[in-house]
Amino acid sequence: MSERMATAFLSKLQADPTRTLDPAYWDQVVEITPAPTGFNPSSEQIVKSATADAFPAALARIASGGGQPDVISTISGYLAPLGQISVLNCLILSDDGAGRIGIRLACLSIQLRDGNFTIAVNTATAALNLTIKKTQSNITDIFGSFDAPAKTTAGYQRIYS
Repeated sequence: MSERMATAFLSKLQADPTRTLDPAYWDQVVEITPAPTGFNPSSEQIVKSATADAFPAALARIASGGGQPDVISTISGYLAPLGQISVLNCLILSDDGAGRIGIRLACLSIQLRDGNFTIAVNTATAALNLTIKKTQSNITDIFGSFDAPAKTTAGYQRIYS
């Protein structure tokens, strides 16, 4: 189900290319998910020193919430060819295989000042428990008609762990 959700989110995000980098737009897209439990928005500002080579890994670590090494590595590998970016919106859906889907949205705004990166980070995390019949029914109603994303879908990375 998490892959169908990814397809739906990507489809909605790509519907208005002029708003692709707008964090508020990403928030709106994620809000189509019904009744997530444990929805936790937060924001912080981070000042970090990083060489150009370490920049993608530092952003990946922040965007993933210090997540699993394979997630950080995949995000870092995706970012590396882009160079020094000023905006990163990252949506991570994790499916534990036991009926729970974790959602993490991180919107980063990056500025370079005096050799340091100042990163404004806004995150929202939630968990969906599909073992609850009502939640499963709602999720299936919204996302059930979508297929898994194609391997060539822009910005989509699938990680097996």
